[in-house]
Amino acid sequence: MRLVTTTALIVGMLGFSGMALAQQQQQCKVALVNMQALITGSNEGKAASAKYDALVKEWKQKLDSIQKEISDTELKLKGQNGAPNQVSIAALQRTLVQQKFELSEATRQAQKNVDRYLELLLTPVQLSAIETPKQVAAEKGITAVIDSSSPTTTAPSNGDAKCDITAEVLKRMNAKFSSADPSAK
Repeated sequence: MRLVTTTALIVGMLGFSGMALAQQQQQCKVALVNMQALITGSNEGKAASAKYDALVKEWKQKLDSIQKEISDTELKLKGQNGAPNQVSIAALQRTLVQQKFELSEATRQAQKNVDRYLELLLTPVQLSAIETPKQVAAEKGITAVIDSSSPTTTAPSNGDAKCDITAEVLKRMNAKFSSADPSAK
């Protein structure tokens, strides 16, 4: 008798846990995904960030070099102020104007170059961060995915941790990037 009661209790508990799991899966009609975390935390995003940082560093060195030339010219000009040689002062002033123009143009070019490069680097990461959550959601029977990192998005009322697929999506993105890019290993 006791064995039958224990068996019935176990079967009942398994049935209840199965129902709870089914309810949990049904509750997640909308999944949450933190797009910002996917883009910045993925291996692909980190690799893009490192490349971007290297380009910014390169431009900063170029701009710092021009700025040093300007500073050196300004010091020479200050040293000439007491001297009566107006030709030398005028030449230094022309050089200073030219250097400042060069700095301005280089800064503009650097900004343009860096912006284009960032867009080039981020486009594949963003595409992956959009497509991979769709795939995971489809596999789980989830009908929609919402970006939880967007300040204008309101999470649905079923937004518990089980409906957040960010960790699984990040894991898949990293696996895809590692297998696609031998240098990422």
